[in-house]
Amino acid sequence: MNSAYFFEIKNVKDKIIEGEMEKALCRICKIDTYDYLAFFEDDEIEYVYLFLDDDIPHQIAVALEELNILINFREASNEVLTANLNKPFWSNWEAESQEKIHRYIEQNLSLDHVLDKINLWGMDSLTELDWLKLKSDH
Repeated sequence: MNSAYFFEIKNVKDKIIEGEMEKALCRICKIDTYDYLAFFEDDEIEYVYLFLDDDIPHQIAVALEELNILINFREASNEVLTANLNKPFWSNWEAESQEKIHRYIEQNLSLDHVLDKINLWGMDSLTELDWLKLKSDH
């Protein structure tokens, strides 16, 4: 199972810091990270999910912390797999980011995640993918 990592960072408006951030990401990432990245931003904060294993997410967190723009960083696999995607928060994410989140869920969802989701959010929180998992594992 790939892991999901959550980053909450300050929305960078300073071109110098933005350039330093891009240099750090290029130095750390040896693959096209954008294929594994889903994000949503508002005026002040960017919310990012990175779907990767290895040490890359931790290295990125260190680089963002050094630039003083990291607000929050955590492993979030279970959080994503049991998320209530019917909540309005998720509809704000760009379609491409929503697709990456759904792809991650599709590749990693287990029956336990669906049952946890029901306990957390109720039956109304289930997506089509959740229902398919319930049916296929019974």
